[in-house]
Amino acid sequence: MSRNLRRLSIALAVFAVGTLLVFGVMLLRERSLRAIEADQRARAAKYATSAVAHAKESGNTYVFYWEMLTALAADEECREKVTSLEFSLGREPFDEPFDYSVIRQLTNLKRIYFYCGGSEQALKAAQGMESIEEFSFELCGSSPEEIEMLATFPKLKKVSYSQVMRQSTIDHLKELLPGVDLRGYDDAELIAGDP
Repeated sequence: MSRNLRRLSIALAVFAVGTLLVFGVMLLRERSLRAIEADQRARAAKYATSAVAHAKESGNTYVFYWEMLTALAADEECREKVTSLEFSLGREPFDEPFDYSVIRQLTNLKRIYFYCGGSEQALKAAQGMESIEEFSFELCGSSPEEIEMLATFPKLKKVSYSQVMRQSTIDHLKELLPGVDLRGYDDAELIAGDP
């Protein structure tokens, strides 16, 4: 009986140590994730401050954290001064939805540049804005819905794509946007091919 009791005691001790290790690792992981999130929030706040300062100076700024766009729209001077936004979003920032609707508060916005995504939501939010004259898409294609949305911008003058496009898409763009300058990479003609 004492032998079985000893085995049971050892098994319970091993189980208890294993459980403590698992919970310890989970706790460390949770703390690490919270530290990473806090660092990202601090970095985003710093970039937002920088974006506002740059926009006040030049009227142009990059956006790669949603806090940056929100800060621009919240600043009265920026709402009037920003004429160009450059979205550099390879993915949605963090796990939060990016609120593109604040784009509409930038009353003198003339140009929006997209690098690696974010265009569909931004186009939806900005649909019909009379101030926008130009869109540029680099390394991000446009869905048929996005292409149709381009026609809602009454003062649109130029659309640029840096990637190869199907000839049928180019033909559709020309038909949909008569009088709009359609350009490819480095201001060349659009390139037809099979992307």
